[in-house]
Amino acid sequence: EGRDYFSNRSDAHVDLMDCCFGWGRKASLHEMAACMRVPGKQGTSGADVYDLWTTGSHDQIRRYCETDAITTYLVWLRAAHFVGLLTSVQEEEEMVAILLEESGEAHLLRYLEAWRAMR
Repeated sequence: EGRDYFSNRSDAHVDLMDCCFGWGRKASLHEMAACMRVPGKQGTSGADVYDLWTTGSHDQIRRYCETDAITTYLVWLRAAHFVGLLTSVQEEEEMVAILLEESGEAHLLRYLEAWRAMR
């Protein structure tokens, strides 16, 4: 469709840090999540990925990426709600909770438990 999804100058690209903090001091995803009552990092961070990769801990990287993607989506939902793009996030958040619960994955169930505790 002629969209460059990697360009940060198009409507197809949203950088949550730029949207929420402009061009000044930026918060990390973990910090934004904490402000929005969403779990952030769950014991692994991006700084750990290289060591995990070189030691063959690929499943741990996958689990980290999965929870990071969920955190990003939940933060985006809240940000979209704050600026008026969504009238409510409750239905979307409930679908995420169902997805996590039905996954049966221990790390996603822990994430769900942490999220429920924050709400």
